[in-house]
Amino acid sequence: MLGLSIGLGGLAVAPMAAVAERAGLPVVLYAAGVLSVAGAAIMSRVPKPPAVVKPEGVLAAIATAE
Repeated sequence: MLGLSIGLGGLAVAPMAAVAERAGLPVVLYAAGVLSVAGAAIMSRVPKPPAVVKPEGVLAAIATAE
C-alpha cells in the first residue's frame, strides 16, 4: 500500500508542476487540498473487509467436524 501511494504521488508531481507554472502555486495547493478531502470522502464509502476468522477457530471447527 505504501509503494502504491508513493508511486501515485510521483505520477501526480509532473502535472501539478505544469499547472503551477501556468496558474501559480496557490492554485495547485488549493487543488491538492480539495483532492485530498474528496479522496477521503470517497474512501469513507468503501465497505470494510469481512471479519477475519482466527486460526484457532478454524482448527477447532476442523476438530469438531471429524
